[in-house]
Amino acid sequence: MHLAVRADKSKDFQKLLRTEKSRDLKDVAIELEQIGRHSDAAEVFEEAGMYQSALRNWREAGEFERALRHAKGRTKADLKWLISAERLMHFRPEGIQDRLEPAERKRLGKAMRMPMPQKTLFD
Repeated sequence: MHLAVRADKSKDFQKLLRTEKSRDLKDVAIELEQIGRHSDAAEVFEEAGMYQSALRNWREAGEFERALRHAKGRTKADLKWLISAERLMHFRPEGIQDRLEPAERKRLGKAMRMPMPQKTLFD
């Protein structure tokens, strides 16, 4: 049975990974990525020294703080912005939605729905 299938059923991924040490870490990470276990794949890619692949998987998992370690240039700036934007949303004043004027609500809604390209970041 492939590691990916067993990992998908495993409650203790780290124990499963230790039993696979004789396998090429790259192959293990690729299998994990293929089944959507991006956090696990990123950890294995890091262990294999494949930092760009780890970055891709941390981003896919939404683990921006962990992705930041491997990012450079614009990607690093983008991740910092995402982290800041997320933190800011957690600090909105309680009940603000009931106090916003219609124009404020419209502008905020427009900013939150800014157009994003439909293709992925890696296309």
